[in-house]
Amino acid sequence: MTAREIWPARRPIAIAHRAANDLSAIHAAEAAGADLLEADVWMYRGALEVRHLKTVRGLPVLWDRWRLSTGLAPRLSLDAMLAEIRSSTGIMLDLKGNDRALAAAVIAAIERSAVGRPVVVCSQNWRMLESFAGHRSIAVVHSIGGRRRLRRMLKDDAPRAIEAISMHRRFLSPATAAALHRVAPILLTWPINDERRLQEVLGCGVDGVISDRLEVLSEILRDRDALGEAVQR
Repeated sequence: MTAREIWPARRPIAIAHRAANDLSAIHAAEAAGADLLEADVWMYRGALEVRHLKTVRGLPVLWDRWRLSTGLAPRLSLDAMLAEIRSSTGIMLDLKGNDRALAAAVIAAIERSAVGRPVVVCSQNWRMLESFAGHRSIAVVHSIGGRRRLRRMLKDDAPRAIEAISMHRRFLSPATAAALHRVAPILLTWPINDERRLQEVLGCGVDGVISDRLEVLSEILRDRDALGEAVQR
């Protein structure tokens, strides 16, 4: 499988946001038929951890904007997550942090435990993605979560040979989508968690949707299947 072959031919691509961060959510997302299950991957004390929450240096605490959690509980490893999902399930690994060893460790884990499955890596740390350039079995997505990265992507100093872009929906418009499609053939957006947002971004011409809600992804898949059946008639 080459990087180009990883992307589903049928659009829009349905991606389950953070579904692979929790073993209890993996099977539900697989049953819903999501094309890719997303996971957040961090390097912590030499180990690859799958979690969205951040650490606090020197304290046994994990946190996000409105959430605190103990850092003492067992944490999900990337290898454990890969062992749990089906061999045919596609994954999107969102690389977090700035640890220089993260990219090489993720490549090693993929080559050790994810051979043959669709694998996509994404990050807002574009420099980290350079390590994946040219890897035949890993597709690469440059993520845009802020206006500065968006401006850079649309300027001449954007990274070259971009395969795909993922952008927060608050920056998406038909004009922006058209401009980004001139940079990369595949445009994804997140988070799309209701019908109104879904129709808005599909109207902008995105190629894939990242959602926290399996109902939204199921709707995408139903419409996609219905369209495919209509074309075949």
